[in-house]
Amino acid sequence: MNRLVSTNRATTDPTSHKQILVEFMINQAESLTDPDVKTIITDLNILIKNKDASSLAIQNLSIYLDSTYGFQPSPNLWKEIKFLLIGLVAICVIFVAIYIWSKKKHPKGDAFSIFKVTILTLDFVLNALFIFTNGLEFDDLFFTGYVHNLIIIIIFILFKILIIFH
Repeated sequence: MNRLVSTNRATTDPTSHKQILVEFMINQAESLTDPDVKTIITDLNILIKNKDASSLAIQNLSIYLDSTYGFQPSPNLWKEIKFLLIGLVAICVIFVAIYIWSKKKHPKGDAFSIFKVTILTLDFVLNALFIFTNGLEFDDLFFTGYVHNLIIIIIFILFKILIIFH
């Protein structure tokens, strides 16, 4: 009968750092007469948005619930990133094809350098994106990450200058 279970996970809301998001899991129905997940989500959303007039108002259990936010389901991660994963696999296949082609074309050359440059550039871009999207959640992380990326930019520029003049 207990279908709504706390996962004991909480995180700060990325849009408002003053709010905490609490995660719940809705267990599978044991019979056909139990309400489906969509109904439970809708009912909880209505209860929280109308917390002053609902049964949640008893014994002040709802004082920490935000009636403007309600109960929001977490997004389906697979639906959000499946095309990104397909693109990543396609890019990996392209790089492997380029590696095989360059090994056949220039057997004595360093064909693996294609991967080195790509991975270093990808690392830099992902670090920068992480810092600028999530860095403000952690004050120390933003400054140190910014300095870290600045040092990487300087090293990249120095290596490019050395390659050009060598």
